[in-house]
Amino acid sequence: MTFMSREADSRQDQKALELLRALRDLEADTDYLLDGLLAFARSLEPVRRPPSDDPNRAFLVSSGAFTEHELAEAEASVARGSLELSAMEWWLTAAAETSSLEDAATFLRLTMDEIEAAVREDRLMAVDIAGELRVPIWQFNTRPVGRTLPHLESIIPLLRDWDWRTAGRFFATRQEDLLGQGRKSPASWLEDGGDVGAVISLIKHLHRW
Repeated sequence: MTFMSREADSRQDQKALELLRALRDLEADTDYLLDGLLAFARSLEPVRRPPSDDPNRAFLVSSGAFTEHELAEAEASVARGSLELSAMEWWLTAAAETSSLEDAATFLRLTMDEIEAAVREDRLMAVDIAGELRVPIWQFNTRPVGRTLPHLESIIPLLRDWDWRTAGRFFATRQEDLLGQGRKSPASWLEDGGDVGAVISLIKHLHRW
């Protein structure tokens, strides 16, 4: 092994430790993130660089879609692994914004049978993340902890056509129509005992748009 390769390995080992620290800082299930990210990375296809005589490359330049410089930059980005990085970023974000069924059951003081029944009966939303059923954490109450937001059984059936991340952003964003002492997010509105009908009206209004 040459000095340069040993130095490169040392830099990669240091970055691996930094990645582990960053995953821990997310305050999510670190073991799940590591295991899932490893499995996800192994599932990706190796980066394949297009041949220099690829006829598609010539067409992209001749059609004016790219200049030679722009196409070279795009190819260099793909060769570095930008598409794979984007896929991993999506997976990590999704994993950090959800909880395993086991952790959700512990948080809510439920058995696994009870948590699975809650999902089946639309009292709790669960989504498939890389083959594992997980619970988006926006559904958990923060005041007091250890409960779900009130009235989820009335809300979840209305969210069937929503991406779960969109639903999470909606419940965390202050809405002009939810006024308490200032504007409130749907989550804080429900936590404070607000009328679920106001949240349902907002969801139905967004459906129309």
